[in-house]
Amino acid sequence: MAADADGGWPQGRGLRTRVIITLLLVSAFAAPWAARAEQKNTAIVGATVLHPELEGAGVVAPDNTILIEGNRIIAVGAAAHTRVPRGATVIDAHGKWVIPGLIDSHVHFFQSGDLYTRPDVVDLGALVPYAAEVQRNRARLPQTFKVYLASGVTSAADVGGPFWNFEVREAARELSRKPDYIKVWYIHRAGDDLAAQEAIVRATGDAAHAAGLRLAVHATELLVAKSALRAGADYLVHSVQDEPVDDEFIGLARARHILYCPTLFVPLGYVYALSGLWQPTEAERRLADPDVLSRLHLPEGTAIEHLPERMAKLLREHREPALPAVAMQNLLTVWNAGITVVLGTDAGNIGTVHGPSVFREMDLMQRSGLTALQVLKSATVNGALTVAVPDVGSVAPGKLADLVVLDADPLADLANLSRVSYVLRDGRVFRPAELLQSVRAAAAP
Repeated sequence: MAADADGGWPQGRGLRTRVIITLLLVSAFAAPWAARAEQKNTAIVGATVLHPELEGAGVVAPDNTILIEGNRIIAVGAAAHTRVPRGATVIDAHGKWVIPGLIDSHVHFFQSGDLYTRPDVVDLGALVPYAAEVQRNRARLPQTFKVYLASGVTSAADVGGPFWNFEVREAARELSRKPDYIKVWYIHRAGDDLAAQEAIVRATGDAAHAAGLRLAVHATELLVAKSALRAGADYLVHSVQDEPVDDEFIGLARARHILYCPTLFVPLGYVYALSGLWQPTEAERRLADPDVLSRLHLPEGTAIEHLPERMAKLLREHREPALPAVAMQNLLTVWNAGITVVLGTDAGNIGTVHGPSVFREMDLMQRSGLTALQVLKSATVNGALTVAVPDVGSVAPGKLADLVVLDADPLADLANLSRVSYVLRDGRVFRPAELLQSVRAAAAP
């Protein structure tokens, strides 16, 4: 078993031998610097509460009050009939919306999202040595957690990296050093023996299941994805992107009750960044780590002829990438077939920054044909299945107080999910402006 990056973007780089790479997956939660919430009461008063786990009229609950004791929700109900305990900290949420904390089901904390983070794809070590990049990513881990929180993301699943990823989880959750999944990077090329490869994946899955773990698989082609499902995959961490999914795939996926993570934006992020076209969105300008944003463009005066050929070619072409049409079509097909879709960004790969990249992914999911509510469900209720924490993903009594208070209605416009007024993680209240002030201060020279 080897620990390594998820990778696979862009396709066809030919840098891997014909072997199966198994990887560890660890679940991680933001806010490791924050002490556990004291046993005190908090009341969010007058909010419109959204319940993405419900359907019909029950989804939207106007003028509600949410009562929190310590790190748990103890009551959710009409403000007129929900008494606020004496001495409670009150958050006035009239004119605001409350959703469950968002969950990013596919990230890589050992990668930053900048140009220097994947030397196996494009080696810019002459500009920034990879050892310095790794050191930077470890040192700025608290800032990375903060930009997730400021973006309303209260939980994340890291799906591959070096063994210091366990330190990430310990910092975030303080759990023992045990993986939550075993992951296989299933790369099949012309001439490979698919049956022999499938046998290895099946053996890996059997070992994972015997240990009470789930099997996550990187399989981006229909042939390989179906092989992974036959071998026991529980979680496909990317879209099927080469051709439309068929009835056999749907049948296998339903039988395995799998999780399906589209990761639609990440291949675009590579092309934007390596061709010099990457520009931050409005949300990324507000919410991303400015240190990473500054490293998504080459230093001024860098000569193209001194760059790796792949990047030099993209810079010369300077061409907008095409949308991943097949993957987007497959997302809608998979959702309509009743397969559980989870939002995941693959953040950390070049051009896909930690935190606000969730909003790029959500936009592409909606453009694929999903409704705003369906996208929200993928990032909350369904995401809770990825991290295997039943206490998150919805706003209900007994759940952990992982909540986001928004300034505008996300069902009217998904972009409003980036308009975070407050975020609660484990019952503790944060303001994005304060989190980001700390991030920017740490980035200052």
